[in-house]
Amino acid sequence: MTKEELTKLDNYGHRELKSLTEDQLKEYMVLLETVSNYSLIYS
Repeated sequence: MTKEELTKLDNYGHRELKSLTEDQLKEYMVLLETVSNYSLIYS
């Protein structure tokens, strides 16, 4: 991926996060945590 692509992706991500409600944001954080724990265990 180019730096430009990453920036676009990042901007998109931030836009999406801003449009989430607080509850959705919490769920998202839990999901991220779960995924990172999962990848630590199985890497």
